[in-house]
Amino acid sequence: MREQRHFPQIIALRTKGRVEAVAGMKLGSLLKRDLLVSPLDGKDMPESTLWTALLSRMADNRKGLIHAISSWPANITLELHINSIPDLSNKAGSRVLISLFLKAFGQSVDQVKEEVATRYLVLRPLLAAHWPEAEFFPVISRKELKARTTPFQAKKAIALCRRKECLPLSAPLRRLSLGFGPMEWRQNTKDSTVKHIFPWVPSRDDWSRLFDTHLGQLDPLQIIIRLGPARLREEAVAELLQTIRTCETFMAGIHGHEITLSRQVGLIRDVALAHLAEIKECSFNLGVFILSPGAIDPSITNVLERSITRLEGMANDQNPFTGGFRAREMDPKLVSKGNFFPEQDPFSITEAGAAFRLPFPSLEDRPGLPLRRSRTSFALVKPHSNIDEGFELVINEHYGMEQPIFMGLQDRLRHVFIIGQTGTGKSTLMERMIMQDIRAGRGVALIDPHGDLVESVLGRIPREREDDVILFDMLESARPIGFNLLEWKTIDERDLIIDEMYQSLDRLYDMRQVGGPIFELNFRGMLKLLMGDKHHNDFVPTVLEFTQCYLSAEFRDWLRKRTHDPQTLDFLKELERTGGDASLANLSPYITSKFSRFVHDTRLTRILGQERTSFDFDEIMNERKILLVNLGKGRFGPYASALLANQLVTRFKLAAMKRGEIPPEKRKEFFLYVDECHNLPSENFCELLSEARKFGMGLVLATQYTAQLKAAKHGNMDLLSAILGNVGTILIFRLGHEDAISMAPALYPIFSSVDITGLANWHGYARMQINGDATPPFSFKTRKDPSSYKKTTARRIRTLSNRKYGCRASTIDAQIRRRRTVWKKEQKTK
Repeated sequence: MREQRHFPQIIALRTKGRVEAVAGMKLGSLLKRDLLVSPLDGKDMPESTLWTALLSRMADNRKGLIHAISSWPANITLELHINSIPDLSNKAGSRVLISLFLKAFGQSVDQVKEEVATRYLVLRPLLAAHWPEAEFFPVISRKELKARTTPFQAKKAIALCRRKECLPLSAPLRRLSLGFGPMEWRQNTKDSTVKHIFPWVPSRDDWSRLFDTHLGQLDPLQIIIRLGPARLREEAVAELLQTIRTCETFMAGIHGHEITLSRQVGLIRDVALAHLAEIKECSFNLGVFILSPGAIDPSITNVLERSITRLEGMANDQNPFTGGFRAREMDPKLVSKGNFFPEQDPFSITEAGAAFRLPFPSLEDRPGLPLRRSRTSFALVKPHSNIDEGFELVINEHYGMEQPIFMGLQDRLRHVFIIGQTGTGKSTLMERMIMQDIRAGRGVALIDPHGDLVESVLGRIPREREDDVILFDMLESARPIGFNLLEWKTIDERDLIIDEMYQSLDRLYDMRQVGGPIFELNFRGMLKLLMGDKHHNDFVPTVLEFTQCYLSAEFRDWLRKRTHDPQTLDFLKELERTGGDASLANLSPYITSKFSRFVHDTRLTRILGQERTSFDFDEIMNERKILLVNLGKGRFGPYASALLANQLVTRFKLAAMKRGEIPPEKRKEFFLYVDECHNLPSENFCELLSEARKFGMGLVLATQYTAQLKAAKHGNMDLLSAILGNVGTILIFRLGHEDAISMAPALYPIFSSVDITGLANWHGYARMQINGDATPPFSFKTRKDPSSYKKTTARRIRTLSNRKYGCRASTIDAQIRRRRTVWKKEQKTK
């Protein structure tokens, strides 16, 4: 792992013969409360029980962190600063800045700086392990470090200290005398007394009242909670032992009927015993301060006290000799010294944990307090010798640390599935993947429904690969590139194209509802008639002539004479026997309407009306070309762009299957990127996922939501299940509630649907297979490709591709007109 940001800024100051060095970390965010429990732990547990268990675990974590630093030298302190900056004119503009500072004291600048740097490297993983709800980042700017340590010039300071009193054992809970005259405390002057410190008992307050109070003030406020290891003083131990002995001696002389008094003195002894046991294990110096540029109202200290410790009293069976506080005014200059503590008596680990903590995570946003709505985790990725160090997929990020995640070629050939809402980072990720493939000299094809990604990639193509680019832009009008949907080389390929065409229509229109067996029979039969059973130089059919098969009996008769396929001839006989032209007149609109967009849109006709496809799919795959396809969905609509995408994927599938004739070691890796993959037919999709890897083709499939994937069926399995079962790598960005529920099982038990819905832009979760082994899900972020977009590069490549592969519009129009009349001229000649 490496630091996501630079090492923190370390400042060293020399004052009065000593040196103080400081480094800081700032709280980036707190995890949302309902994400603090893993999906496995929170299963079937009542909310009240879950919250109680969570509070207990967080208290143990706080103690664990404090205990971990108890063996540090006395010249090291930690300070938790909570700076409240109110904005009364705009409450949403108020801020709460929480920082953690590490300080060291000594005689040498180099010595204290080295001490801070060493302890910082230890503190980072300690925070990650014990405060998992918090995300800290190092303060790398000297200016920011000073602004966070001293946000304003403090003129007033108050220290919160523990109550310390001399308690008379004959009346430890002082009672008021009753009678005439003023009320006064009654105390036996001839009594055994003990010096008792009221230990702090951790409060379960979530600090919401504290922040609301501070952000409602006119002046900013700063809370400093200073913690450092303490050497246990013999005087403190002796004082506690004396309290214990005095209580036991007093209890031995109490009469049997004084049960209440005996119990009260026993409570004092129990508190002293527990406190002595804790400070013998580890003891601390602790200081809690409030600073302000103006006067500090006593209510402010009361709210802070309630946020740290419970009030003294018998509520909730609390020992009445614990809790409470006393406020002492302090000199702000004295408070600013990093090794100043207002109390000499040591604090126990429980007391330190009551004050030195973060606010409990909230379920809702609070002004000024950042809330993180998704969890992160380390990527337990095992590196192996076959990994392609040149291909970086994503960046694993966890607690301010990051590591790049690389994928080997064989892992990539198990395919990648990307899902996320618009604007969450899918295109950024795909662009980086594509550019890495292009720079590595691999073959790439991108099918982009809208064209933005194509344009971005186009302007980043390196000079040495410009000649490999084929830009298939459906919006190009001057020199359109041809794509003949009906072009075939073998009979098997012809039949497969017809199958894929029907599946595409079924996927788009649901032919079970709008078609039926008669529709399918006519559709397949007419396409076979139009495409023929052998090639003719004088007539190469395109999809534009498909409507003529229904509109013109003379055209059908001309095609009949050019085919020798018995099944096609039988189809025509059956067609004539069941009604002839009258029957076709009724059926024709239902079939030809599916292709009306291609026939009536000038740009589409000039693309699909060309006799030869301008590029060869076999050549693209085997010679590592770069095919960039802009389907122009916004211009042509979803149905036309989806049909074209299906046919492009079909051609790549056919080209991949042909690679079976090539020895495996000579098959060059090729990667097909498909955005909005939910438009592909499920049968086509599932077969491609299972077969493509054998022939050296890897798929990268992206979509925005799962609804259409779940609606598409392949046998008894929906398309989403087929993808999750066949894809090796799944990358999930932010999704809506329903989609998140559908994808959450892929991340169980590390993440839940709540995590998925709370992801920030360019962040996500991954489930991968590395070298054939599944890795636990982990969090990631994406980053942009380092190459810069150059408009001149995009313009130059576009011009070069159009000249090489495009055709003049006038030439295409002439071809279309010739095909519409060639059969008429031939009939007249005969």
